[in-house]
Amino acid sequence: MSEVGTIINSKVVNQFYMDIIHPSFERIGLSLGYFTGKIADRLDRLSDRICKDIPLENQVSPSANTLVPILKGIVYNEDGTILQEIFYNLLKNSIDKTREDLCHPAFPHILKQLSYDEIILLSIANKANNYNYKLGNDFDLYTITDTNFPKDKLKYKEQFNSYIYHLSDMSLIIGAKETIAAHSGRYDGGLNMLLYSIKLTPFGKQFMKSCMSDKTEELIKDLHLKT
Repeated sequence: MSEVGTIINSKVVNQFYMDIIHPSFERIGLSLGYFTGKIADRLDRLSDRICKDIPLENQVSPSANTLVPILKGIVYNEDGTILQEIFYNLLKNSIDKTREDLCHPAFPHILKQLSYDEIILLSIANKANNYNYKLGNDFDLYTITDTNFPKDKLKYKEQFNSYIYHLSDMSLIIGAKETIAAHSGRYDGGLNMLLYSIKLTPFGKQFMKSCMSDKTEELIKDLHLKT
């Protein structure tokens, strides 16, 4: 833990152990020794990565309201997973004084509410601006009836509708609305139809810039190959 303490305020880390992790482990019958033997090793390995990734002169101590939820995300996600890697990126950026402005305190709380599919959706939308979706008609403004988004990349593509609304509610994406008239030649239905583009908000772009890296993109690509 000595290296962690040189990079992160050691009082904050120790308080995190005792207030957050220790009670949780006690409830399931595990001792603090189990934590220090397993989870602390994980944090030490991440600390080694930080030492390699961030020059010493650029290292700063992040605030507790940013650090603690990030550490929880690292601890509660398995090594080598997309989510743990994203939490590591948040940790790394919060410690790097050249990038700490990217790490909004809300980001770790948002991340823990996202599914893998929603992360993949954001990753794809972040790379292109030509995806859109259609809503029903004048009597149904909530059901997505069609989209050119590659839903085959999602594990639960039938949840696409829910993903769009959830990501919109979290201010990560926004749909630029266009009404397509029935007589326009672009739609052969009997009523007007609404078309929405899938675009990241400025907040969403900052979230992705802070969370994503070449390694997370590789993990996402590997996940696609396995499905």
